[in-house]
Amino acid sequence: MARAQFSGSIVLMDTVHLPDAKTTEPEFLRPADVFERYRIKRGMLYWLIESGKVRSIVLRERGKRRGARLVVHDSLRAYIFSHEVTPGSSDA
Repeated sequence: MARAQFSGSIVLMDTVHLPDAKTTEPEFLRPADVFERYRIKRGMLYWLIESGKVRSIVLRERGKRRGARLVVHDSLRAYIFSHEVTPGSSDA
């Protein structure tokens, strides 16, 4: 929160740091975006979704068969980090 400090006739404001839109990660990714960022192919992604390892939602109109699938980015990152290999482990 910015607060004003008066010094004579000059108003000094504390700096407010807002996240830069270019560095903020998206909340949802399309399957094609998942491949571009992480090289996880569509078949593997859908298997992860069906097995409950990664969350997703489908946006579609009522009564329609087709829609847009959106992958929850945080769940995908959590899945990826769950497979992290630590130095000195036998999984390397």
